[in-house]
Amino acid sequence: MNKPLRLTSEVFNPLWRSSIGFERFVDDFFNDPLVSGTQTGYPPYNIAKKSNGVYEILLAAAGFQKDEINISLEKGTLTIKGEVTNTDDTVEYLYKGIAERSFVRSFKLAEFVEVQDAEFKDGILRVSLIRNVPDEMMPQQIQIA
Repeated sequence: MNKPLRLTSEVFNPLWRSSIGFERFVDDFFNDPLVSGTQTGYPPYNIAKKSNGVYEILLAAAGFQKDEINISLEKGTLTIKGEVTNTDDTVEYLYKGIAERSFVRSFKLAEFVEVQDAEFKDGILRVSLIRNVPDEMMPQQIQIA
């Protein structure tokens, strides 16, 4: 019986012998929560394109306070963490449909994408992003003489 092939860096070993400088890419790929399957569907979010090069992440964080949410950016990965700190144990719920659990949500940002600002209002976290490509990196038209 064939054993299922797991996607690991060992599968690509023959390719790495002739590759230089891709180690970070490989490490990032195999440690990415999206690839490893460690990221869940909670909390729900939208990614909106506002205009050319301007984006916004909208994350539903009902029941959280502003000080219970932490946003960090490291090595091109935007991480949003929500930590539940205040639970009311005196309330007896007949039905509890609003999730109140801690979460970690990560987003890989493309090259030259920067976090512009973040706002938390009415249970929605808005993270504004902008893509600033340097002029020397923009496509250029070459005139033929």
